[in-house]
Amino acid sequence: GEIVVKDGEIIGSPAGRTFWVDANGELTDEVKEEFPKFYTVSLDNYPVQKDYIPNEEVICTNNGG
Repeated sequence: GEIVVKDGEIIGSPAGRTFWVDANGELTDEVKEEFPKFYTVSLDNYPVQKDYIPNEEVICTNNGG
């Protein structure tokens, strides 16, 4: 591990891994309809550019197709 707090002060902010899912498909109409009920960010603003995830860990799925 790495010490990130000492005597109540933040002394480090290590870059950990960012997990994300590669769903290999399009979002269904149901997901598009339900998304705003559970998230405060809009669906169009949800994707993050690769520049912001330097230590990515991709989880691939198979939609059965």
